[in-house]
Amino acid sequence: MPKDPWNDPWDDEEGSPTASDEMPEGGEEKPEWLKPFHVGKKQKGTMELLGVSNETSEYSDVVLHVKFNGVVYALGLKLFSPDYKACLKFYGKKKADWHGPLAYRVTKYKDTSYVSIRPIKG
Repeated sequence: MPKDPWNDPWDDEEGSPTASDEMPEGGEEKPEWLKPFHVGKKQKGTMELLGVSNETSEYSDVVLHVKFNGVVYALGLKLFSPDYKACLKFYGKKKADWHGPLAYRVTKYKDTSYVSIRPIKG
């Protein structure tokens, strides 16, 4: 093997990775974040809440997995948001109970917009 110009430590036989050094196989793909353009021209409608994720993000304290038009998306909520408070009141504190139909609408906020949700009886 020709010598690596950056003096890469993996270019010699002693430094090459073994099977135990290899990364594990990839898991499931994370769903894309639901954005207003995903719902198209229909500014109001319904979608299905599939459950709550254990992950959080820089902008979300709670991440919901929702299905819209057959595609699964992630939808982030802050604990202080009216959307989260409405879901908490409707579904309760048990994560396992967080599933069912949701009403959505595209809401304008300053120079941007987002998808807001409310639980509905199915």
